[in-house]
Amino acid sequence: MNFASNVKIFVIGNLGSGNLGDELNLLGVLYKYRRYKPIRLTIVANEPQIFREYHPILGKHASIIKSNFVFGFISVIPPLLRSNLVIITGGKYMKNLYEIFYLAYIALLGKLLRRKILLESIGIYPYGTRVGFNIEALDKELNSYKLGLIRLLLTKLLLALADRVSVRDISSKILINLIIGKKVLFEIDPIFNLPINDTNSLLQEESHLLLGLAIGYVIDKRFLNLMKELYKAIVYLMKQRPRLKIICVPFSIPTIKDLKSPDNDLRLCLQLYAHLPDELKAKFVIVKERLKPIEAIQLLRKLDCIVALRYHPFLLAIKLGVPCLIIPHELKVLDYINILTKYKLRDSVIIGVVTPDTVSSHKIVAYFERCIDNISWVPSC
Repeated sequence: MNFASNVKIFVIGNLGSGNLGDELNLLGVLYKYRRYKPIRLTIVANEPQIFREYHPILGKHASIIKSNFVFGFISVIPPLLRSNLVIITGGKYMKNLYEIFYLAYIALLGKLLRRKILLESIGIYPYGTRVGFNIEALDKELNSYKLGLIRLLLTKLLLALADRVSVRDISSKILINLIIGKKVLFEIDPIFNLPINDTNSLLQEESHLLLGLAIGYVIDKRFLNLMKELYKAIVYLMKQRPRLKIICVPFSIPTIKDLKSPDNDLRLCLQLYAHLPDELKAKFVIVKERLKPIEAIQLLRKLDCIVALRYHPFLLAIKLGVPCLIIPHELKVLDYINILTKYKLRDSVIIGVVTPDTVSSHKIVAYFERCIDNISWVPSC
């Protein structure tokens, strides 16, 4: 797609909400369009102050406006008038009626102003995102009232208005074809656009073995058993390996108003810590502040192994070449695992896979010990 000079970009996604993965996604998207050398950048954030915590430099040079129910519809008009390229990025647009209405409104307004509308690296999931959903049942799901007719119509409108649609997972591509039959591009996640060079780490203790935990809430009853097995594994490993430290890296620390949300990684880390024997607590380190994207990259680079329940830590591990045991509970994670297997890329990174249904402390311990023993291949469990 060709653009004239003087590109002025307007970006909206799930930004400034306390989710580090979404902030990494933004940087990857912006890096992709760096060649156009935009002279103006406007970003819509749920909480501008949190956005500036993640991006102190970008926060100074870009115009940041707040998204809210009333004024959000008004405040986007002036920057849209000053922009010529609208980028909508992020995922799960069909799950929240207000969110899809807001995005459809922005796309429609942008189209009326003759702006280019790009949907970049989106994920669309009208259904529960847990692993085990039957993709072949999508057509039936779309025709049911469970989904919500209004949400479906707004999603169709958003997709129809876009000049270009790219998705980050095969499931979303199939779903969009079912919804509207529009041509969709599948592109690798924007994280892989980032130029990641060797940098100084936040951790200087080279004598330790470092196991990273990037945990997140699993949206069903399997979560409690998963946390029990994870707890047993880390207790066993810390007792058996005196040099081991556990680094708990929350990728989602929501805003104050959302602190009671289950999607709060910091709270999960603190709950694990609270149950540990007193003699082991000094070896369990929790990153309690929101990490800037570069800090997260620096930290994950130093880990000997990562156990991840979340999508973006898994992708970062691949990007950095850090061994990762992924416990997938979302279809987008399984999509990437299948892609890695199809193109034989799993040989270059030690990737282990164990589902929430089959997870056990034994499998977690066995994976970590294989990584430390430098076995170059860990089969799926």
